[in-house]
Amino acid sequence: MRSPLVVAIAVVGGVLSNEPNYPPFSGVQRGLGNMRISLLHATYHRDGGPLALRDTWVVRADSPDRIEYVVAMDSDDTRAIAETAGMLCVVSPATPGSVTSVRNWNAAAAIATGDLLVVIADDLFPPPGWDTALQNVIRGLDPTTTHFAVKTTDAPDDQRLLLRHPVISRAFYAEFGLFNAAFRGVYCDDDLTQRALWLSRIIDGRHLVLDHRHPSLDPSVPRSSSQHLVNTQGEYDYGRGVFESLWDHAHRAAGVWFVHSGESEPLSAAELEKSASLQRQIALQRLQG
Repeated sequence: MRSPLVVAIAVVGGVLSNEPNYPPFSGVQRGLGNMRISLLHATYHRDGGPLALRDTWVVRADSPDRIEYVVAMDSDDTRAIAETAGMLCVVSPATPGSVTSVRNWNAAAAIATGDLLVVIADDLFPPPGWDTALQNVIRGLDPTTTHFAVKTTDAPDDQRLLLRHPVISRAFYAEFGLFNAAFRGVYCDDDLTQRALWLSRIIDGRHLVLDHRHPSLDPSVPRSSSQHLVNTQGEYDYGRGVFESLWDHAHRAAGVWFVHSGESEPLSAAELEKSASLQRQIALQRLQG
């Protein structure tokens, strides 16, 4: 039996009712220069509340009016519920002691309308102009018809090249979804990375550096209630078990590869698929050899 979702949506003139009154964006057609970007925020009893983070992402966008903020939370997160009343949000039943981040990210994605879906967390902050940077990375592609994921940098010297906070196109979501619901929190990003590698394409957007304020990256950062809940040995064991049941060792051991971004020259869907297919063939030959 599916868990009931309580959805509160209030849109006035196409803009969230309590968004700041920013000047209109003079762009081109939606899906191209004026694509809509949905921020998918799974919040969990965040100190300072979720809207402080929302405001940072919106204010630091070059074109704030094209940013759609969608937040999902547990029903015992009273501050977040009060702050986001009347906004585009999902409130799901609380399950004390259980990790609900994957459930909440998926719930946010289910009601988002953007052409690009950007997964954000309570501890993730963008640089100024992040939306323009993303637009430049995928230049030449229509995210409503071409499936792809974008790799940004959200950890210093990130050698794993993991889609820890993935950016996916609308077409990717339509074809492959967001996170596998078998996961609760950790390893959901490993699974999505494998799906993007073997079934789609990952575009190199690593020059877009996000500020991930996590105690594992900066010991001076205090551990939040969400981080206490998610980062336990039990959760890692559970997530790893699910991940290894879905992907064999050979596929898990394959190196991550990228398609170049569209900054130097516009991308085309045909060239994107040609490059990704060639890379998959090389990887399969290595696995079989």
